[in-house]
Amino acid sequence: MATRTRDSIWRVKPMDLILKKSDDKSEGSLKRTLGPLSITAMGVGAIVGTGIFVLTGVAAAKYAGPGLILSFILAGIASGLAAICYAEFASSVPIAGSAYTYSYATLGEMIAWIIGWDLILEYAVGAAAVSIGWAGYFTDMLKSTFGFTLPHALTASPFSGGILNLPAVVVILVITALLVLGTSESTKFNNIMVAIKLAVIIFFIAVGAFHVNPLTGIHSCHSDQAAFSAEPASSSSPTLVSTRFPPRPRRHAIQEKTCPWASSSA
Repeated sequence: MATRTRDSIWRVKPMDLILKKSDDKSEGSLKRTLGPLSITAMGVGAIVGTGIFVLTGVAAAKYAGPGLILSFILAGIASGLAAICYAEFASSVPIAGSAYTYSYATLGEMIAWIIGWDLILEYAVGAAAVSIGWAGYFTDMLKSTFGFTLPHALTASPFSGGILNLPAVVVILVITALLVLGTSESTKFNNIMVAIKLAVIIFFIAVGAFHVNPLTGIHSCHSDQAAFSAEPASSSSPTLVSTRFPPRPRRHAIQEKTCPWASSSA
């Protein structure tokens, strides 16, 4: 009995069975609605994550300054190596399921079970982090545009002295409802969001390119430095940093006399 149980948890799913299921078009199987454009947009959307909008300002303003460029390069190399591995997996096991299916076909059911739960945890934590970042932007927009401030109890978790982060909960429910509507509807929405995201990044690159100095990394500030010595404005967004760039950058910052790398609402 113990031997059979041990063998069952380490059994692998035969490749021919996996491919057969992918070709199954019987009643109850999922309808294929994703084309090359939609699949590419999904990949780009996953690659260009929300972190670039949520953490970049904080990392540049408070820690690395222009040295953040090197961080992007190193992270891009590491991500590229991971992408090559996934490309190899996808060519060997051309079916949905990501790392779960790959491990099921090679390492066994037990490893696949663990990786499956790891993926669920990854997406849950990622969705929570993204929703909190979005909630910070949303509350700041309400305050700066309409002069309306949500109470702290409705914009923070119990661990931060609030009751719940209502904007974060609402946006998760809206996205969940969109996914429930169907793959076609959610894919169209994803295509639109990816286009907007790429447009924003291209805009920042195009504008920022005129402020780059090849010798120092960035032009010196033309504005009064005293403007950046004021008290930081309060903000619930994790990216709105109103503090000036440290006068003595740490060792991992490249340039000492640079403009403050901060996105400030002040």
